[in-house]
Amino acid sequence: MEISSCRRERPTTQMITFVKAGVQLPRTTAARNQSGILATAQDWQLSVDLVKQLNFPWHIATTTLRPDILLVSEATKNIVLLELTMPWEDRLEEAHERKMAKYEELVIDCRKQGWKARCMPIEVGCRGFAGQSLYKTLSALDINGVPKRRAIKNVTEAAENGLEMALDQERRSMGRSECHQNTSRGLINHGWVAWVRVFDVERPETPNDPRLHH
Repeated sequence: MEISSCRRERPTTQMITFVKAGVQLPRTTAARNQSGILATAQDWQLSVDLVKQLNFPWHIATTTLRPDILLVSEATKNIVLLELTMPWEDRLEEAHERKMAKYEELVIDCRKQGWKARCMPIEVGCRGFAGQSLYKTLSALDINGVPKRRAIKNVTEAAENGLEMALDQERRSMGRSECHQNTSRGLINHGWVAWVRVFDVERPETPNDPRLHH
């Protein structure tokens, strides 16, 4: 005789959270993820001033300025200007304020045309120190958790590599074998420190900018 057996399923237990009157529960992760900039539209277009020269959308505003990254949503008339700077570590705040001032008038012009415009400068120290602006921008763009940590790691490593490339170019162009740096210990000769400071003031770009040696 064949006996068929069946396995009893365990009843599922559901936790009920009781909340006092007037107390708000924190929003869930899903809710938080839907509160950022990218969640406001489905038609975002990304433009980067990298290989091909970026031209600011003429129908939004007329300008010769070229932000490093543009995020544009035509449906919601949203535009985000991202400006990347790699200054010396003790000049992160100064660089941030300078970039905000640089694009302030452009943001105002965009808003006059009915666009929701914002400028978000991002600073990463030339030896790989990530400024708070990087953390805040990634969060504002709904990039959190593992993707956020991975992005920060990639950006800081790129900054260190950029400094090494700039030092190599400087050593070759100047013929100075004594120009030495060690990013793991943060050792850079005094000539390079002075040179970076002057460069950051006169040309507020990244140390590995191609215009550096023009």
